[in-house]
Amino acid sequence: MSGLINTIKAANYQLVHSRLLLLHVIVPFLAIFIFCAYYSYSPWQEGDKALAYLQAVALIFPFLIAVTVTMLYERELHAGNFQVMISMPYAKWTSHAGNLASLMGAGFLACFIAVTGFGVIFYAMGNHLVPILFYARAAVLLFLSNLSVYLIQYMVCFSFGNGVSFAAGITGTLLSALLYMGLSD
Repeated sequence: MSGLINTIKAANYQLVHSRLLLLHVIVPFLAIFIFCAYYSYSPWQEGDKALAYLQAVALIFPFLIAVTVTMLYERELHAGNFQVMISMPYAKWTSHAGNLASLMGAGFLACFIAVTGFGVIFYAMGNHLVPILFYARAAVLLFLSNLSVYLIQYMVCFSFGNGVSFAAGITGTLLSALLYMGLSD
């Protein structure tokens, strides 16, 4: 158990000192800025605006998971052709579990920033129909619904490579859009 905790600490240290953390922080703020700028003059109803934002985040999440997992894969590949993961004194699954846990933690942070941050700014813009607590709950629910996507993308990327991972991410994004629209019926 201490090996897993040490591996998670090492993966978090690597995450902080890479572009992955920057991606997990910049993309949510960029989405908040774009949607709030549009919603400042949009004639939509308040509830429709909030619903459209949550749907957009839910639709793009599988692709962003594929991008971040592929970036992690590329980092390990360029750090000595997976030598760090292979030469660990623990079992191989420990290094994979540590990397995946670190990536999921950053994904939760990004999801929470994107959804709750939008809720706070949207509320500050004078839209009081939906309470801020709803956005926090929606962020947690959105992240929990994508935990299996993280696991599948990680296994696909480290088993078959980054090309297949991107294809799976694009397929997941298209599939989530099709399933939302009811075309799958």
